[in-house]
Amino acid sequence: MNALSLTISHTPIHQDSDGRFCLSDLHKAAGGHQKHRPKYWLANQQAKDLIVELTKGVNTPLEQNQPLKVFYGGNNRGTFVVKELVYAYAMWISPQFHIAVIRAYDALVTGQVPRVARQANLFLEDENLALHQENAELKAEVLNLYR
Repeated sequence: MNALSLTISHTPIHQDSDGRFCLSDLHKAAGGHQKHRPKYWLANQQAKDLIVELTKGVNTPLEQNQPLKVFYGGNNRGTFVVKELVYAYAMWISPQFHIAVIRAYDALVTGQVPRVARQANLFLEDENLALHQENAELKAEVLNLYR
């Protein structure tokens, strides 16, 4: 486990013993929307290609050298990925979340963590506003159907 801790939108992003980051935690930090579940991202061809590409540079097939590791059961269950896949997952969710993740990681490694919390909160506020607007539009459509 890394001595430093990454936090996005008040959500701690756990790491495995080899330093990979938990996609489930990132999913929560991004708002937890069903359409952004890590399994959907992992199923897309670009994610598969990225994993293959990252595996090409690995000289030994040791578990700790793999870009992705899934832990089933126990306290640390989840899908853990290297930093490059964290960025790719964040980019898949939205440009805003991608920037929030990059800034959070940069702030972590440079020691400027407080600024990140503000950025991540702005991202969540934007996401919640968009969801609220989307729900209002759907409600208006349903009401129009019954008029």
